[in-house]
Amino acid sequence: MKLSEEFIEKFCSEWVAKDIPIEFCCDGMGIHYTSYYGWMSKGEQDQLDNTNSLERKFYEKVKETYANVVKESIFRIKAGRLGWTGEAWMRERRDRQFVKESETSISNENITIITGMKKNANNKRG
Repeated sequence: MKLSEEFIEKFCSEWVAKDIPIEFCCDGMGIHYTSYYGWMSKGEQDQLDNTNSLERKFYEKVKETYANVVKESIFRIKAGRLGWTGEAWMRERRDRQFVKESETSISNENITIITGMKKNANNKRG
């Protein structure tokens, strides 16, 4: 499939806007995910270079659409709307910045390791 204005609109409105993972968006639109990443990479570079291209339009539209999806999702979570826990679960799995990093520190002083149990002579089995 060739990148076009129509493709960009359909990809974003029918797939990205519905919070579908990118791999499935690509499958649904009949493109290989490497095409998607190639267009996104070129679009980002074209934006940096201030060059107009279909790839830049694609890149900007995908980013804008996904930002709106995340924004609406956060509003629903914060409002505690029905199903907000599922939405929060999805955000944690789709967007790493929503995952709270655990702060686990272990020191040798606080660790007791049991490697085996001594047999008690008085505790014989009959």
